[in-house]
Amino acid sequence: MQPSLSRQIVNSVNIFLSAICTLLALLAPVPSWAIAGSSVDRPLIWIVCFSVRRTLLIAGVAGLTISRAQDGITVARPTHTLDLALAAVLTAHLEKQRFIWEDFISMVLIILPWRCSRKPA
Repeated sequence: MQPSLSRQIVNSVNIFLSAICTLLALLAPVPSWAIAGSSVDRPLIWIVCFSVRRTLLIAGVAGLTISRAQDGITVARPTHTLDLALAAVLTAHLEKQRFIWEDFISMVLIILPWRCSRKPA
């Protein structure tokens, strides 16, 4: 059953505002959240949470969009584009294939190795 138009609009606005808040949180670092010199990658957490119940195409487009916005805020040349798009598509693919059933476990398994492999800025 398709949700009503007003419900779709409310959902779209909610998604857009949460993405904007995630990107604005990049500008306000919280020192106590830094562990071993590495801070929280909020856009990565957002894109993984967003992609859990989405199709591969929607997850990939969202990953590209949020990564380009993050690059626009933080650096002059694109560095996050492929990383976040790949994380989004991988999350959507894992959900579609039912490799991992628990949402929290799938998010931890994607975010943790991704964060550990990146060098702190």
